Amino acid sequence: MAAKEPPNGWADDELTKFLDIIHWNNWATFSNNSAEFQLLQRVDHAFHTIANNLNRPETILEPMLLLRSHSAYRAACGLVMGGQAVDVFPSLRSVLEYALYALHIRRNSGYGEVWMRRHESAESMMACRRKFGTKKVMDTLAAADQSLHEKIRTLYERTVDYGAHPNERALTSSMQMRAGGDDVEFLHLYVVDDGPALAHATKTGAQVGLGALLIFRMMFKERFDILEITPKLDELKKQL
Repeated sequence: MAAKEPPNGWADDELTKFLDIIHWNNWATFSNNSAEFQLLQRVDHAFHTIANNLNRPETILEPMLLLRSHSAYRAACGLVMGGQAVDVFPSLRSVLEYALYALHIRRNSGYGEVWMRRHESAESMMACRRKFGTKKVMDTLAAADQSLHEKIRTLYERTVDYGAHPNERALTSSMQMRAGGDDVEFLHLYVVDDGPALAHATKTGAQVGLGALLIFRMMFKERFDILEITPKLDELKKQL
């Protein structure tokens, strides 16, 4: 079987039909939206570069959280390129949360152990929840960089509004209404075509990835600078 040929039975059921649409949409986005894709690609390249140069870290949790943030970013890229303009937002929230947790652990002595012991007991669970609430991790970022905090908070709230939680914007951004005679038909789009919803999700994806990298740069500044990632992030900031 050639590498680009589907296996027997592919697209014979509703799930694989849907996945086939996603597959072809990824190719279409790559071909038809090259400028937008290149922004996603440049953010990924920066992530990939730092992720592959984290040898001999001073601590282990922050690098591991960077890798998870990068993985969530790549998942988000696959969703948005496939046209899943609502379902991408939970992954984008994860991209930011991994970065925020890493900074929170770095800036607060002993928090890494609290986080790692989360599931040991009910008391450990409550201790972790008290120390790692959204406001707490955002406050840590604000103390480190107020300007970046404002941008990240805006992005985080956007991910929640557009799909990370069941909200009105997540519902209406992928809905169409058709009126015919006495009937009104409501359509919910699992996958969107090129248009405002997809453009919004794509740009948000690149902005979120960049934002996470800027948070991680505070923890790994020397490596970002040596690897010449910092000027690339500065250039991306001008375009996003």
